[in-house]
Amino acid sequence: MKKITKILISITCLVLLTVFTTGCADKVDKKAVKQDQDRIVEYIKEKVELQNKEEIKKIKFVDYEKNTSTGAWHYDVVINDKIELYYTSWRERKEVVLSATKEGDINLVENKKNINESNIEVIYEK
Repeated sequence: MKKITKILISITCLVLLTVFTTGCADKVDKKAVKQDQDRIVEYIKEKVELQNKEEIKKIKFVDYEKNTSTGAWHYDVVINDKIELYYTSWRERKEVVLSATKEGDINLVENKKNINESNIEVIYEK
């Protein structure tokens, strides 16, 4: 009887552990997502220049998802409702990298000479 009780308690513990582990893995840390998005906005303000020399007026975050195998977060961003950019955020290193964009849409510059930050509208993904 004691052996059956120990087995049942062990199975119950394993089931509970599995439920809690998988349930917690799906939760998204909204504060960390907002920090990533703020880093991306700063990156765009400092390093992205539109090919046609148009002013950046709007930055919209369309989607984000976590790559569970690498731990990186991927963000889809649209500038001025027409230019799509894809960023990867490495939270541990607090690093943001431009992953992809259509050729000819933007130029990456080391340091922008005139950063006009006041007129940029930022729409965050909810």
